[in-house]
Amino acid sequence: MPLDMLSHFSLLFYSVAFAMCFAALALCIACWLKEKELWQFKTMLFIIYFTFLFFLEALFFYLTHVMHLSENRWYVSLFLMLRDLGYALLLYYLGATLNYIRRISWKPSQLFLVILAGIIYFAGTLVNRFGQMPPFVSSAMSLLLFGVQAYLLANSAKSIKTVSEVRLRISLIIVLLVPLIFLPLIMIFRALMPDRLALNFILMSQFYFWLSLGAVIYFLQPLAIFRSGGELDLSPVNREKYGLTEREAEIIRGIDRGLSYKEIAGELKISPNTVSNHITRIYRKTGIRSKVELLKKLQ
Repeated sequence: MPLDMLSHFSLLFYSVAFAMCFAALALCIACWLKEKELWQFKTMLFIIYFTFLFFLEALFFYLTHVMHLSENRWYVSLFLMLRDLGYALLLYYLGATLNYIRRISWKPSQLFLVILAGIIYFAGTLVNRFGQMPPFVSSAMSLLLFGVQAYLLANSAKSIKTVSEVRLRISLIIVLLVPLIFLPLIMIFRALMPDRLALNFILMSQFYFWLSLGAVIYFLQPLAIFRSGGELDLSPVNREKYGLTEREAEIIRGIDRGLSYKEIAGELKISPNTVSNHITRIYRKTGIRSKVELLKKLQ
């Protein structure tokens, strides 16, 4: 059966959104290979995770809307279970990634709430898949998932004002706003128009596109040329102000020259891992989050 125009648009949106997912992943991998920082590696795992979720959404759309297979077939049901499990775990991984970027830990109450909401959501989808659940219960579970995500994202929004880099602030705003805008729309359209799979898939593609765009903007910053644009002030007085050692000052000068961890390590006759440890301590002492912020602070 030929596809209608809306279905063609949905596949076009999917192609663009999936390309953006891979662009975000490629930039993240490039940053990690350049700097070998743990936060980049963990963020890379998160991008791989939500790209895989997007793939499951596309596979479900293809099987049910293009091939017109019944959801009762075992392999379609398996894909649906994986998708539901993925969204239950996304609740944890999204919060954990944001926490790691902001360099904070879970509060026990937040972690308990996230785990409980994830378990309830996945258990509810299993019951709904193999049994019969009233529509209002299914809607309540979706609202629970969105409510917990909204709480985590609103809590994360408090740290945006502490970010001085414009590009980083923009990317964080996008990542925080996208779930709050698109997840309610997706739930509303699925509830009101469950048979309009193509339209629902377009909304889902938009969700992943903008989420990936936020990641692309985020990782353009570490790949920028890390020159300060001015003379660094690494005088004994300024080093004493932040508690920087002479070795840490040498590493900062290497960063200002645009050298990689490996190149700095080669000049100083130390290992790249030692350079990474020094930079972590420099960040902690100066209270900054990126190399760009570091160089601006020491001008």
